[in-house]
Order: sequence, then C-alpha cells, then structure tokens
Amino acid sequence: MLRAMRDNAASNEEAIASIQKALDIEIRVRNGAERLSQTYKDGPRNCLESARKQLWVAEAKIGFLRNQLARLKHAGSDDPTLPSLLPSNGVKITSPTSRQHLFPLEEEE
Repeated sequence: MLRAMRDNAASNEEAIASIQKALDIEIRVRNGAERLSQTYKDGPRNCLESARKQLWVAEAKIGFLRNQLARLKHAGSDDPTLPSLLPSNGVKITSPTSRQHLFPLEEEE
C-alpha cells in the first residue's frame, strides 16, 4: 500500500511538472502573440487577426492549464479523480504543437 502511495505521489509530481512546463510554454506563446498584435496593429489586417487568434487560444490554454495545476496540487493521494487529471490518459499537453488535443474545434488557417 505504501508503495502504491509513493507511485501515486511520483505520478502526481510528474504531472505537475509536465503541466508547469506546458504552462511556461503557453505564457511565452501569449507574450509573443501580444507583441505580434502590437506590431501589426497598423499593418495587414489578416496578420493582426491571426495574432489575436493566437493570443485568444494561448489565454484559453493558460486558463485550462492553471486549473489543472491547481486541481493536481490540491488532490489528495487517495483522491479517485487523480488518474483522470494525469497527462497519460491520452491528453498530450506538453507539446506546443498539440493544440488540437485541447481545442479540437479550432479551425486551422
């Protein structure tokens, strides 16, 4: 039983680290999209719209990741919802190119 609790704690730590890494990446993406929006505010309209869309997607993903991070940090070791929060359940959140996993209805340009 103790070994299972240690494994669960290790999985929880790995999930927290993975989500934190993805969050850091998305914050950088958001900052870049904000800079692009400022750069193109007087430029081509399609570039400005694209930058705003990237900004919106990054902000939505940041909110999602922060929520997951908070849930994992507050989850107890015997919490039955913990396995559904871990990235090993098919949701790949560490790659910035995997936006379709979190936003499947987002149209590509």
